[in-house]
Amino acid sequence: MAKKKQPTLVAHRGHAEHCPENSKSAFLDAIQIGASAIEFDIQLTQDKHPIVLHDETLERTTNLSGSVFDHKLSDLKSCSAHEPKRFHDQFYFEPLLSVEELGEIMQHHPDCEVFAEIKPESIARFDLKTVVDGTLKALNKLSKQTIIISMDADAVRYAKSVSDFRCGWVMHRWQPQGQRIMEELAVEFLYCDYLSIPNIAQDLWPGDWQWALYEVTEPELGIQLFNLGANYIETKRIAYFMQDARFNPKLKDSGEK
Repeated sequence: MAKKKQPTLVAHRGHAEHCPENSKSAFLDAIQIGASAIEFDIQLTQDKHPIVLHDETLERTTNLSGSVFDHKLSDLKSCSAHEPKRFHDQFYFEPLLSVEELGEIMQHHPDCEVFAEIKPESIARFDLKTVVDGTLKALNKLSKQTIIISMDADAVRYAKSVSDFRCGWVMHRWQPQGQRIMEELAVEFLYCDYLSIPNIAQDLWPGDWQWALYEVTEPELGIQLFNLGANYIETKRIAYFMQDARFNPKLKDSGEK
């Protein structure tokens, strides 16, 4: 895989350092700041609608409680996803987005790549085909800029076989057999928590895919990982990274450091 001139910054759940994660505010803020890509999470409602949510439960990020699997999409229209424990009422009322609604937002930002992560809890609750098919349908108009990713290799394999979407496997914890799995999956991206990799200098295997590493909190570390082979660097600290000319071409062109 050809090396890029500079790393691509992925906004992890949007600009989640300063906005409620996986929210409209977080995504639009990240794009305005200059993120080249966003990442978000997908769970299914009781009536099998894909929504933008990381946890299976609602308590941490919304003003509701219980499992998302016990709520219909219509029940969640009055839900505020403002992360009350972290931000109190600062972002009230922040709508809990459906994946289709986020897709409509991102159509207005065609140069921003979209990493859509299907969570394993929904696959376990429903079934692989239901979750993946629903996700692909919700993102149909966004297929050229979207990458479907998941920790579930079978979900990635299925998405690749039935669609034209680019795909990626999330190797949540580094494993030696990961290279073999990637070669068999033949997908475009390999996501991994950089902290789980024993020897990054040796273990970022070359292949017909691009590495995306998370959760990176310092620009200097991001550059080190990029130089070792990670073309995509995922962070919640988009504003902080964009103050560094190595991540922000506009600063580089202006001569700022």
